[in-house]
Amino acid sequence: MACYDKALQYNPNYAHAYNNKGNALRKLNEYSEAINCYNKSLEINPNNILAINNKKLALEELRKNKNVEVLTDADTMFQKGNSLFNANDFTQAIEFYNKVLEINPDYTYAYAFKGIALDNLKKYEEAIILT
Repeated sequence: MACYDKALQYNPNYAHAYNNKGNALRKLNEYSEAINCYNKSLEINPNNILAINNKKLALEELRKNKNVEVLTDADTMFQKGNSLFNANDFTQAIEFYNKVLEINPDYTYAYAFKGIALDNLKKYEEAIILT
């Protein structure tokens, strides 16, 4: 953590340093502290998709470790979509993001990741005009 802290000492607005520090904390199972880092990253850059996704992962781990099951059907579909997304199976991921949006049309992250998946498939116009 000392490296990230030093980087933040020199540049307290370095959103990626907060995100990366959060990743290290998450790997150490320090989920609450990781979430705090992701929140700081998002305060600096609210559109940081990596911090958004990493925060979601940390929240899921925190819930799992506290034996709290609060995921909705949309959350479950989103997780499956993200697993496929992370495996570079963008076509399948989009199918799950579409399921998320059928359940909850206001699920912002599903739109964001669907757009990125479409971009990866070079479907630029479709990514711009999400339906």
